[in-house]
Amino acid sequence: MKKNTPLIISCISKLMMLSIPVNSQTVPIFSHIVVVIGENTAAGSVFGNSNAPYINALAIQGAKFTNSFAITHPSQPNYIDLYSGNNQGSTNDNLITIKFTSANLGAELINASKTYTTYSDGLPSAGYDGASSGSYARKHNPAANWMGTGTNQIPTSTNQPFTAFPSNYNNLPNVSFVIPDLCHDGHDICPPLNNSVKQYDTWIQQNLDAYKQWCINNNSLLIITYDEDDNSASNKIATVFYGARVATGIYAQTINHYNVLRTLEDANALTTHAGAAATATTINFCWTTTADTQAPTAPANLTASGTTSTGTTLTWAASTDNIAVTAYDVYKGSSVIATVSGLSYTVSGLLPSTAYPFLIKAKDAAGNISAASNTIIVNTLAAALTYCNSRGNTATRENIRKVVLNTINNISSATTGYSNYTAISTSLVRNTAYTITITPSWPGGTKFKEGYAVFIDYNHNGLFTDAGETVFTKTASRTSPVKGTFTIPATAITGATRMRVSLKYNSIPTSCEIFANGEVEDYTVNIAAAFARSAGSPKMTDANTAVEKVISIFPNPVTGNTFYIPGVENYIQYDIINTTGQIVLSGKIKTGNVSVAGLQKGVYVIRFISNNKIVSREFIKE
Repeated sequence: MKKNTPLIISCISKLMMLSIPVNSQTVPIFSHIVVVIGENTAAGSVFGNSNAPYINALAIQGAKFTNSFAITHPSQPNYIDLYSGNNQGSTNDNLITIKFTSANLGAELINASKTYTTYSDGLPSAGYDGASSGSYARKHNPAANWMGTGTNQIPTSTNQPFTAFPSNYNNLPNVSFVIPDLCHDGHDICPPLNNSVKQYDTWIQQNLDAYKQWCINNNSLLIITYDEDDNSASNKIATVFYGARVATGIYAQTINHYNVLRTLEDANALTTHAGAAATATTINFCWTTTADTQAPTAPANLTASGTTSTGTTLTWAASTDNIAVTAYDVYKGSSVIATVSGLSYTVSGLLPSTAYPFLIKAKDAAGNISAASNTIIVNTLAAALTYCNSRGNTATRENIRKVVLNTINNISSATTGYSNYTAISTSLVRNTAYTITITPSWPGGTKFKEGYAVFIDYNHNGLFTDAGETVFTKTASRTSPVKGTFTIPATAITGATRMRVSLKYNSIPTSCEIFANGEVEDYTVNIAAAFARSAGSPKMTDANTAVEKVISIFPNPVTGNTFYIPGVENYIQYDIINTTGQIVLSGKIKTGNVSVAGLQKGVYVIRFISNNKIVSREFIKE
């Protein structure tokens, strides 16, 4: 502050507290507001001054307030008044050594789940609490007096250097105070400009012009003001509003720091008001009244990831709007299940093994709603199942040496009584018969009588006791190997499920039994629907069947993104069909291979179509 004796005149105080005329306008709810505060300059030294071309241009394009007043002298109490509606007992520029716990703008915003940050030019580090550093002065940073964890106090992380001011303005807090240093705010006369008015004007243009251009189309506001005038009795200062919904004009209504604070609160829909802001009138006369009817663009690229049996995470690309998008509605089918401000949402409470449609719509500050994003279908995973324990207490006398079923061909030497081989799988098709071969081993050399049983959880309920799920048994014998044939029922649920193979000394084992001697092994089988020929499709002739026998797919299961089909000519049409009968991929064979990079893990059928012939092959994508 320029040194001079403060003049406190009662008539001036009364002038500053005059109410603003009430009319029908209301303060818009803004997404972001940036408040820049300069130092010790009278309104007459700014408006019309050729040394402030940028501020004057903003005044012409925005709202110019010709009767805007500070509250008092010197600087520090004015900053605190603007931030908290009260000078908190500060009447000078001396360092304040206590931390206030009174109501203030930052705490109000944070308590309302909104955000506040001070960006100070020259601040050496986030949360710095010193009186000064270079040209930075804490007396001009009012929120620093509330840093702490007590009542109405705010985190040190809200006190940031101006270098942290985001270049992506969507990441700005709801309200920012920007505090230039002593050279840039017009407090001192500094080279190379050597003009306090020009220093402030130039700094704003260099550092905030990009935000100025952005805010007009993004429901945001720029406020330029001063702490006090040049210590005169009138204390009239220059104040300019520029941004979205600002009605261009010159406004002669009387306003002061308390009116600006109240406006900041109302522009964030706060229900609390700090200090004198509680009785101050909001600045409700400089806003456009034209209703906005332009809807935001539709969100795009909706995708789901991390899907479980009960939830999934949705992400999407941002929508754009002439006054900025304020929220996104998340739809499950035709119902809104959430409204969020970000670009992702984690859905919970879904049912296992269920298909859900999702889409997103955007909303703007005027309540306009966009068209829908792309709709995606999310298939939740099956619920995790816990199977009963079954094992032999010892497998040193007899155990399972080998299991063969379709593509399973597993040789083991385990003697632990139980082996989990669920990472080993094969595909089994409904209404199709399969043979399982079990080879026992007798490590001690003596062949004992062994009983056998094989169980498949066809209905995926975690049990092996439902009808038909005991698929093979054999009474105790010394036969080696043993074989059994079973048919996958038409009612079996498609997808991966568990198969249990048990060997027990001298009797047939049950599915959940702990027995003295023998072994249990668990595997995974993928149940697939029987391939159904389309209506009207030609039936396979014997010649076609012969052709089918020479067609093979390798590798199968497909562990990468490509499999090969020798014996099939290039440019033959193919369809790939999932277990629900849907065609998920179509194309023509090229260079003897097919790319399956876009397929999820599972069981599929590839159908070749040529010269009125249809040949199909089943494969697994791992």
